[in-house]
Amino acid sequence: MNLPNKLTVLRIILMPVMVLTFYLGWYLISAGVFLLAAFTDMLDGKYARKHGLVTVFGKFVDPLADKLINLAALVILVWRISQSQAQWYGIFVTLVAVVIISREIIITSLRALAANEGVVIAADKMGKIKTVLQDIAIVGMFMDEATLIKNTFVGEIVHWLTVVLVFGALVLTVASGIHYFTDNKELMKKIGKDI
Repeated sequence: MNLPNKLTVLRIILMPVMVLTFYLGWYLISAGVFLLAAFTDMLDGKYARKHGLVTVFGKFVDPLADKLINLAALVILVWRISQSQAQWYGIFVTLVAVVIISREIIITSLRALAANEGVVIAADKMGKIKTVLQDIAIVGMFMDEATLIKNTFVGEIVHWLTVVLVFGALVLTVASGIHYFTDNKELMKKIGKDI
């Protein structure tokens, strides 16, 4: 197994570690685990392309690993925020999570349909920016739950900055999802004929 694929597998292994540390109340450690996973995501793709180590395993498992850890983070954060924060914030984060999860399922399905037609839909610039913003927003939500800074001036700044980041992630998630469809009109027409 080459290095990029090992990093992908590491990301999958980090998911239960992130969940466990979160349930133990170690939110900053959980945020660190998530950041490590996000870093390996950035590193493995660049390394694979630079050294000609792109594999079928990597093409399939790498995006799956990314989605698994991000979606797991969203689920545990929604659970915790709904219990510990103001009701409006819990509802807001829940709706954002539903939109993000829905978008990921829809785009993954679109990519699978495209692959069936022999078309590869690569991640575009907007999708990459969306991922970075989502990752930063998720780290902000982890930090917002950390008792170390909760109910302090720094905690208030982190909270409201996180609200802005989550809203930004929501807007980019919807915009990039729409962009995938408008960028692949011919494929959509072809799929539409089968309905």
